[in-house]
Amino acid sequence: MLILIAACSKPAPVPEPAAAEPAREAPAPSWAGEWHSASCGERTYPRNLILQDGGAATLEELISPCPPGAQCVWSGVHVIEGTWSVDGDTVKLDVSAPSGGPPAIGLPSVLTWKGAPAQGDCVYEAGLAK
Repeated sequence: MLILIAACSKPAPVPEPAAAEPAREAPAPSWAGEWHSASCGERTYPRNLILQDGGAATLEELISPCPPGAQCVWSGVHVIEGTWSVDGDTVKLDVSAPSGGPPAIGLPSVLTWKGAPAQGDCVYEAGLAK
């Protein structure tokens, strides 16, 4: 004779679902720093981008740097000063080429973040080009 005892036993407790972790926001980009971009698009020379805490911006157009140990009439580096500010998920740059120097090609007015500052498809890398 077989007696079914299972019908009289209590069902096993069902564990409560684990609480989902709250969604974490991605850390804000660290825009301030020294960045460089090799030639890109119409620009055939490297560019340094220096974004300082406090909003000062410097672009160094490395058009034709004077080789070490050489004497050059012109340094070959065109320096452009301006300012920068965060605007949502972008940075607005206020820079313009000073008169009297060679024309700067494709000066950025807005940068986006693609793991580093980017101007369209031109993504800058950490550090300065020489």
